[in-house]
Amino acid sequence: MISLLLASGILFANPTFAPRLTPRQVRQQANQIISYLRKTDPRVLREVTNRTCRNHRPARKNAKQRVKEDLDTFNRWHLNLLLDQAGIPRKRD
Repeated sequence: MISLLLASGILFANPTFAPRLTPRQVRQQANQIISYLRKTDPRVLREVTNRTCRNHRPARKNAKQRVKEDLDTFNRWHLNLLLDQAGIPRKRD
């Protein structure tokens, strides 16, 4: 019986389990990270953001372009639908 309890304890124990942090501990760790980042060179931070894909500038430009293209496609489709329903001949794409 004891061996069964020990075996189940070993099997179900999670070595990577970490208790949840309190809000105070979260603030402390965040402040430590921020103070470290303020001391580092801005070029290093820029390179880190580029390598981790956290630089959202190009993504926003591409997203805006994608939304515009989707809107143009929808507008063309809607216009073609209305022209078909009205029986007006239209130029085929």
